[in-house]
Amino acid sequence: MRIPEVRYTTVSLQNPELLVTGSGEERVLLMRDRARQIAVQLPLQSQILEKLKELL
Repeated sequence: MRIPEVRYTTVSLQNPELLVTGSGEERVLLMRDRARQIAVQLPLQSQILEKLKELL
């Protein structure tokens, strides 16, 4: 059995609309470009927030 090749697509959002929904460990960062009809959701659990802090 052959494992399929993984291909990533990079999407650049210029000046996206930013929203945070939910509360506590259920928070989600939503980055949205309405003109291009693209939305990215990023769960904001504590480990994700710590990683973002390290990177920024």
